Amino acid sequence: MPRPSLSLDSLKDVQWQRQQVFDEIRILILDHDLGNLRPDEYNENLGAYRLQVADLLRQEEQLLHDVKYMDEQIEDQILALRMSWGAVKEVTICGECGGGRDVNATLCPRCEFVSEDGNGPAERETSCVEQ
Repeated sequence: MPRPSLSLDSLKDVQWQRQQVFDEIRILILDHDLGNLRPDEYNENLGAYRLQVADLLRQEEQLLHDVKYMDEQIEDQILALRMSWGAVKEVTICGECGGGRDVNATLCPRCEFVSEDGNGPAERETSCVEQ
């Protein structure tokens, strides 16, 4: 499993690159409006920038997906450790996100959903942890 900080750094880098391309597009539009660019140059450069932004948005979406997956894996590992230590005796499934959580938890560690009864919309699993 990749290190979370590596994905977060990559995500920040992609977001920074995307912002730089947006800045270049703004400059391109200003140059075009001032008459510093021929229409064919403007259209060619704008098309290239749009492709760059589309690629960066695709990369950003993939990195966000990877970060979410890592968060879910971490929550699963934490729950497994707490179960092995006996701190969690029974597990429920959050009705909001479908993740496992302690039956006594006030909110889901994944989506932070809390129902009116304070336990979230959960369904009890048939298995309980024995001490």
